[in-house]
Amino acid sequence: HFHNTQKMSDDEYEEVPDEEKLKIAQHFLLSSPPGQFSDLLADVTKLLPKDLISPEMLTGIRRAYDIRHTALVSVDGDKDKAIVLCKEAELDATKYIDSHAKKIVKVDHVGQTATTVTDKPLPPNAFDSSVEEKRTQALAGLDEYLEKHFSEGRAACGAF
Repeated sequence: HFHNTQKMSDDEYEEVPDEEKLKIAQHFLLSSPPGQFSDLLADVTKLLPKDLISPEMLTGIRRAYDIRHTALVSVDGDKDKAIVLCKEAELDATKYIDSHAKKIVKVDHVGQTATTVTDKPLPPNAFDSSVEEKRTQALAGLDEYLEKHFSEGRAACGAF
């Protein structure tokens, strides 16, 4: 199936609709390598009309990226305390479970910050009590491994 199109001269460009620009920008951002999202976002926003990516859209893209790459985010400004952003820890788009502290953490995906929620308890089904002993043992073993092998770098784990 062929489309009849007019040939444009070398110095003419077809205008790309904003919707298409957003799809391309989202694809680039979601395809960026781990740890490169912010750098690529800075470049992409230079190429787009000002305010084309809404704050809500950017939050959604960053959340999808964080989940896909199991990103780490520091909790309460403590660089030594981080949680893993993953589907298993996600309660909703901005709330995650800190499986070490057994608390809810509110995440700002765009700002890459997290704060412990003190006024809301975990849902009763957050952890399966029948495997709690094994879960805490696994978490302790993972913590020990990370401390031994990633002492100079940033690492985190969770057990759900």
